[in-house]
Amino acid sequence: PASSSVPSGGQAEHRLLIRPPPLAHEWQPTTTPAGVVVGAMAASSSEPKAKVWNPEKRLEEAEGKREAGNEKFRTGDVEGARKDYEEAKKHLSQELYAKVEDDSLLSRVKACRTPTLLNLALCYLKAEPAEAFKALEVCEEVLDADPENVKAMYRKGKALTEMGELQEAEFEFMRAFKLAPSDAGIRQDLEALRRKMRGDREQEKKNFEGLFNKAPGFASQDRGASEAAQGPKADASGPVYQFLRSPDENPFAGSALPAQEAHDLLKRGRLEDAVWAFEAALYQTSKNADWDAHFPLWLDLAKLFMDLNSDALALRCLSQPADLGSISSSSSSSSSGDTKRRPAANVRRNALLLRAVCLLNEAENDALVEVSACLVLWLSACEGAPAADGEEKVGARIARWRAGGGVGASGADAAVAQGLLHLLHGREEALQAFSDALLAPSDETSCFGPEHRRAAKWNMLGAVLANRNRHKHALVAYEQALTAQPHYARALTNLGIAQQALPDPAAAAVAFTAALELVPDWSSPVIWQMLKKAIQEQPGEGGAIAEAASQKSLPRLRELLGPAIPQQHCSSMSATQVLREIGLIPAAAS
Repeated sequence: PASSSVPSGGQAEHRLLIRPPPLAHEWQPTTTPAGVVVGAMAASSSEPKAKVWNPEKRLEEAEGKREAGNEKFRTGDVEGARKDYEEAKKHLSQELYAKVEDDSLLSRVKACRTPTLLNLALCYLKAEPAEAFKALEVCEEVLDADPENVKAMYRKGKALTEMGELQEAEFEFMRAFKLAPSDAGIRQDLEALRRKMRGDREQEKKNFEGLFNKAPGFASQDRGASEAAQGPKADASGPVYQFLRSPDENPFAGSALPAQEAHDLLKRGRLEDAVWAFEAALYQTSKNADWDAHFPLWLDLAKLFMDLNSDALALRCLSQPADLGSISSSSSSSSSGDTKRRPAANVRRNALLLRAVCLLNEAENDALVEVSACLVLWLSACEGAPAADGEEKVGARIARWRAGGGVGASGADAAVAQGLLHLLHGREEALQAFSDALLAPSDETSCFGPEHRRAAKWNMLGAVLANRNRHKHALVAYEQALTAQPHYARALTNLGIAQQALPDPAAAAVAFTAALELVPDWSSPVIWQMLKKAIQEQPGEGGAIAEAASQKSLPRLRELLGPAIPQQHCSSMSATQVLREIGLIPAAAS
């Protein structure tokens, strides 16, 4: 069985890891065996002129070391066995035998190499502490040569479990179990892993209860119906963000550069890990009183929660950089340093605008009143914005600013602010405002002006289009968002909603599955519901896909559907060209 103490062959899918370089050849003065390619060293007057490498001798040494390792493993000497297997491995590198033409010799090499690597992986897993990454590497070496090796898959799953990569581990265990369903060890480890994952999910749901119980807000044309089905809205009034992990539990607490790690993780689509890295960076900058770095990090974490469709958590993050007088007790305990604990002007301005976007979905009472009040604060923080003219309302004030020109008037932020108010009034002009935001000049100090915020602007425009039942045009906007930011979970969810409305439930299922692959378990319940609904609307109700969704098995869904979202013909167009394509810029406009 795959779980036995001294392993051998099997089956699996894998990822290629870097291989160690081969050792220098051993050279012996001997005759050349039949079928063996001879290598030569540079001769000198003091050395023999002809030296050849004897691969058969090298293989015999490997076989001897392997047998010695097996004997030590049987007697419980795991460390001694590991050393012998490592020595055997040095003699079995595939590169060493690349030019050997003797088939019988090559068969012996393979027969020795595979069990040696599998046994070495087992030794690494049994080490104290377990050397999981080394085990993963050697399992990958086996799978590189034998992609369906059950034992390599199984031990790769155990290594991934040790490393905390539970979803990847489940995928490997599932693959191994399909190929060896009678293996009790694989079945038991798979069941134990799933129990652990269920326990982790339940704890996470308790921690995040009420914060992820809605369909995408600004991004969803189905928000009202979803709210009714999901019950009361989350309490977003709490001014202080409570860290989700303490420093002792945060895996990035010891990082020298957690903020840099957070941004790297975002680029790689590891969104949950990015949350923990941002929290670690906030701890670090607060401890070091590095407020210039601290407050922008609150903005970054808020944007991430918005991408995860939790505007409620985003609002709590934004209370500090928006400087609303609700600084946490840890930040307000100092009497002499309070003036240094204020965000820079542009950070506060950007936080207020993001807060207005979140309030569109999370206002406690009248959204128009709360968003307008927030935009009044934002306008007062904007350089170049006009002062109020008597009882002039904020919408008229923004319109006058944009029409009159001046500092910031043509920027993306002013267009987004006006678009929010048009949305709240139900005006068609909202489409023009968000189109203007996409065409606005770049401004790295503003909220929506930087190039990396292009995806958010396309996503907002897509939501406005979808809310006006222009679902095909919304798909184009979401495609642009995902081209700019491939790991954009909210845009993937919105894409699925629009596809379902067309209706194209099969495509919607693919989009929802891709979103589920990105979001943490604690932010996934609503997306699972959307996926199940999309599957139910397919002819025949999906069959195996429906079963995988009911079991919430992402590995199985990934296998059945695949996460790929096909790109359409607009993906290489400029913003102007795309807006013209969907009718938001007249054909004659330049």
